[in-house]
Amino acid sequence: MPSFLHEALIELFRADTSLAVDLCRRSLGAAVPKFDVVRVAEAAMNELAPAEYAADLVLVLERGGDAVLVIVLEVQLRVDAQKRWTWPVYGVNARARWRCPVLVLVVAPNARVAAWAARSIALGGRSVFQTEVLSPHAVPAVQAGREALSHPELAVLSAVAHGNEPDGLKAVAAAFSGIAGLERTEKGLYLALIDQALSKKRRREVSDMGLFELMEEYDRTFGPRDKKLREQAIAEGRALGLKLGQEEGREEGREEGREEGREEGRHQGHRAGRATAILQVLSHRAVEVDEATRARVLAVEDDAELDRLLAASLSVERADALFDD
Repeated sequence: MPSFLHEALIELFRADTSLAVDLCRRSLGAAVPKFDVVRVAEAAMNELAPAEYAADLVLVLERGGDAVLVIVLEVQLRVDAQKRWTWPVYGVNARARWRCPVLVLVVAPNARVAAWAARSIALGGRSVFQTEVLSPHAVPAVQAGREALSHPELAVLSAVAHGNEPDGLKAVAAAFSGIAGLERTEKGLYLALIDQALSKKRRREVSDMGLFELMEEYDRTFGPRDKKLREQAIAEGRALGLKLGQEEGREEGREEGREEGREEGRHQGHRAGRATAILQVLSHRAVEVDEATRARVLAVEDDAELDRLLAASLSVERADALFDD
């Protein structure tokens, strides 16, 4: 049965059909002709074969209504000797079906699997079949929030490919910035994909930065994650709420005042937690924060402004740029 990582990577390329095209051209140097549109086609490849063959995803590039290139995409997470028999079938059958050039693109997040998939396949005589392989090294590292916003699927793929590298936190932070404005279903899928691709150590670092906390849909859909910042904020809020409730309830309505105080305390604690997360993100990105900017961040009480600052903290190069208009 296909794994979640396998299926999620396919959906990444299905959501942005230009992603595979751009990577073939930019990262792999493959010849891509001029085209008007890219469409997803039926993935079954059994027209000329007695057995059932189905690729993960088939993209057809068309110009003037005619197919000019077909990309047969396969996500490969492990070495599977059977694939070296089926990949040539995909290429030949697609070529016969659409009567145009075909690229079999193997997406391999593991470097060892990528090296295996890149080996040429001898068909007999002088005939050789060659796949195009997208290894982690071939995936561009997206570390700027602006590029991630324009190409969120590429940013997610970058986080999967480079998130565990020494400088990988920048790729993960950029991906979070890029997917922040997506629909709930897409956002949840991409967050889960990044989460599964990260090592335990890197996942803890990302969680400590408050990035998973930034995406409420992730927690509701895919279960609990490290709640260190939230638990600290709630604890502070409860303590402050109890104090406020006791003070305000001294004269009358002690219980009512206590409850109102708790609620206000929770809000203040949550705001303090988000302000702390902003400073932590900047710290992890090695952005120096002067005392004036630190104090200004901690003084913000407006929820919408805190959301804006937290998103900006993922991409700004200077701490004081958080408050640029």
